[in-house]
Amino acid sequence: MTEKILPDLPFARPTEKIKTLDVPPINDNITEGLKKYQEAARGYLFRGFEKLREEDTGPARIYIAHRPSTEQVIQLFRIPSYPGSATSELERVTCFNLGTGRSINRFTPIAGDDWHGVWRPGGALFVMDLDGSEVWQLWRIWEDRQDQTPIPRLESELDNTPATHRVERLTNDLHRYAQILVSHSNKVLVYTSTKENGTDTLVYVTGLVNYGPVRENGISAGRLITPTSFDKGNTSIWWSILSISIDDKFVVLAQRKSSSHQPLYIVNISESNSAPILINLPGATSPEEEIATGYATFSKNLDEPNILYLITTAYGDFESVVTYDIQSHSVIHITTPGASFSAIRSIPWDTESLDVTNDYIYFTANVDGWDVMFVYPLVGDHKGRVIELKFDKEVCGLSFITNSGNGEPWNVLIGEANSRTASSLHSFDVRDALKNVQSHEDNKFLAEVTLTALPQAQALNPEYQTLPPQLLRYKSFDELEVPVMYYHPEERRKAVPLVISIHGGPASQASSLTRAPIHGYILNELNCAIMYPNVRGSSGYGKHYMALDDVEKREDSVKDIGALLDHIKKNMANEILPDRIAVIGGSYGGYMVYACLVHFSPQLRCGVAACPIGDWNAFLKNTAKYRQAHRRKEYGDETDPVIAEYLKKISPLNHAEKISIPLITGHGENDTRVPVEEAIHMWDMVKKNGVHTELVIAEKEGHIFRQTAFKWEMGCMTNLSRDLVSSFVSSKLSLISNSRPPHHYQETELLLQLCYNTFSLNMPRYPDHLTPTSTPSKLKQKSRARREPSGVFSLFQTPQIQQFKEAFSLIDQDGDGIVSEQDLKGIFASLGLTPSKELFEDLLNDRPGSHQRGTTNDLDDSSVRGVNFTMFLTMMGEHLFEFDTEAELIEAFECFDENDSGLVKCDDVRRWLSEVGERMDKDEIDRLLKGPFTDRDGNFNYREWVKVLRVNAETDDVAD
Repeated sequence: MTEKILPDLPFARPTEKIKTLDVPPINDNITEGLKKYQEAARGYLFRGFEKLREEDTGPARIYIAHRPSTEQVIQLFRIPSYPGSATSELERVTCFNLGTGRSINRFTPIAGDDWHGVWRPGGALFVMDLDGSEVWQLWRIWEDRQDQTPIPRLESELDNTPATHRVERLTNDLHRYAQILVSHSNKVLVYTSTKENGTDTLVYVTGLVNYGPVRENGISAGRLITPTSFDKGNTSIWWSILSISIDDKFVVLAQRKSSSHQPLYIVNISESNSAPILINLPGATSPEEEIATGYATFSKNLDEPNILYLITTAYGDFESVVTYDIQSHSVIHITTPGASFSAIRSIPWDTESLDVTNDYIYFTANVDGWDVMFVYPLVGDHKGRVIELKFDKEVCGLSFITNSGNGEPWNVLIGEANSRTASSLHSFDVRDALKNVQSHEDNKFLAEVTLTALPQAQALNPEYQTLPPQLLRYKSFDELEVPVMYYHPEERRKAVPLVISIHGGPASQASSLTRAPIHGYILNELNCAIMYPNVRGSSGYGKHYMALDDVEKREDSVKDIGALLDHIKKNMANEILPDRIAVIGGSYGGYMVYACLVHFSPQLRCGVAACPIGDWNAFLKNTAKYRQAHRRKEYGDETDPVIAEYLKKISPLNHAEKISIPLITGHGENDTRVPVEEAIHMWDMVKKNGVHTELVIAEKEGHIFRQTAFKWEMGCMTNLSRDLVSSFVSSKLSLISNSRPPHHYQETELLLQLCYNTFSLNMPRYPDHLTPTSTPSKLKQKSRARREPSGVFSLFQTPQIQQFKEAFSLIDQDGDGIVSEQDLKGIFASLGLTPSKELFEDLLNDRPGSHQRGTTNDLDDSSVRGVNFTMFLTMMGEHLFEFDTEAELIEAFECFDENDSGLVKCDDVRRWLSEVGERMDKDEIDRLLKGPFTDRDGNFNYREWVKVLRVNAETDDVAD
């Protein structure tokens, strides 16, 4: 992909391949605090059983994907398939560093190929991009056999040392090779590519063996089996490959017109001029434009090559398993709900992940966000029954494969994740499970499964609290019930801030799976609740629910979030603080963040968006050509003037002036789905409106950030999440915590910083009369005479005292009216700080009315020491009222403001503060000038700064 040229903007570079605008330094405590969450998130994913050759002895090994703790991207490994193996180490398969935002997909083990004129055994084919652009190319990985002369080093071969596997690039162009499928016989390869015209995703068939000398970049060029003229109309075509028949005669394809419309076709590849033929499922109850068949797999029984197993929406609202005979055109319903279909076992949920072997059919059902696995035996005592498999441990989400390619259809490998751990690998023998099948109500069958862990592929046990999700439902504006996955750090016994995380898609789902590292950090370190709403348009609840946000109904999903905010305020005030809610999301979820900030800024604190859609017309016009038609079906066709006008009306970029709360956006520079220019445009518009906004751009990354160094949700996103729930204002006005480790704090300064951070938790907007930008030089001059608690209440107005009271209550975690050492430890932990015991001693002793340290009057029992509210208020008053008056501050700055503009040059301020009067050091000045009151031209807005400072007004009339 050619390098993208971005506008000439004053980007900062906190790391080599990260560019930022207006992003402050990230607190080291946040970075360090995230490490345990990042470590626990390093799970294991299977990529397939290796394909055994006739001469091979012993069991097949398993290819897996895993990111080592010392590396930036996922690498491939190989492990034994049986837990009892003496080998305990991961065998490294890939070591190459080519590609920064790369992704390895469609990893397909094969028996071998003879493309170079000699037999090249084992290994796999896969597709990989190098920079996040999703312009995947075809690759081949293999090992030379010791009993064969190795193939000489190839020109297109990567350096993969010290691993023994060799990696060859098969294609090298600007086209997209998204899918590969190899037949059971290992003779036929079918793949998709946009190489015909750069727009249409078409299907090609070629051979792996005995296919002659004609090759293109190391791979036989292949025969096109989906003509560009086929059913094209005036739009692009996007084919996907589903299955190759056991006799290598037929290929089943789906044409991806939209998420809800994917008609099924069959092609006879044994005939040279065969065209795709539409499969019309008999008795379908859904209109043609509402039928999607996402899974289709031919029978693996040589006596039944004509049988297809499908997952389709042709017979109702849900995706159901059926069989279809391509000769007799008959259907048998396996899970279709509805009495008229007489299914073997009615399942009123979407079914997924179909795996067909010659003895068993396996699939899962998505039951309200939890994965449930089923087996449909084709042989044995339980032939023809659909049996639920109940595991002996918590499983929230799972994926699975079988070793049927090596003659072991009973050997099942699952990747399971739960509310506690990331994905780990286990295996089981389904024959053992079927020895004790139980029958329940309505003749439903259940078999208990004992999972055996593969010891080399077990995720770390987290060193922190993990919580299972709670499933909630609330009613939206039109009485539609919306499901939510809910996590609360205090067991719903205490009101805490909330982060609403909105998934992308939109045809996707927030399930019960374990979450990204930021999830645990927000719950444990920031003590915030998290909600994952499945707004209308989400998958998993039937195709009717999924279609409720199409085209003109787009903003109905935004209204679902508005209804959630109303529901929280009305029904959950005892567990959620309704004035401290943030929204985050990526891709389509990023659009939802933008839209929520446009519509609900007064009800929110800030938004965090990754790779968001800001302008619907621009997005549809500029998204990658291969996916344009598919997106237009769901979002609307911008070439229609009426639709274009509607899309213009709902695009957040056209309403940026309504965003009045802080926004941070992250985007991959090579994103081919949502162009990065949309994020830059939104940043520019929000900034011009005077609202704090930050932008993070990752080079060599696309629509999903893949490198740990680039995971902005681990740094910038977490930093802002801390800001919005802990102290957006104080962290922007005070860079103390970003520039010095905790042990450098003056004791009182640290307590004051802590109080300010906590105080701003309850502030609905920027504070009008407080600021934490006090300098250490001022703090050193505290007058002990001011430490008298009497009369302190007269220094503040009632609303101010109430706000201080709320801040005090947040620090006083046990509610006993005293801020004790235990309270301080809790609040410090929520801020990511770990002060020493000595510092706690100083904080608790250095307070109004305390005993002098170092005397016989010191209190040794920390349980009776602490700060009550009067002392707390005295400390706040002492800190605020030692500064110059507002008028004096304005007058001082006006000496440098020749044009009376309210702005002064930062260079002048820096020189003045470092050379005149009570001089400040460089770090103190930097903390002042790096705040939000300095613009890109280096001007400091002193009037706004003083307005926020608002201290010691000369009159008795204090502003609200």
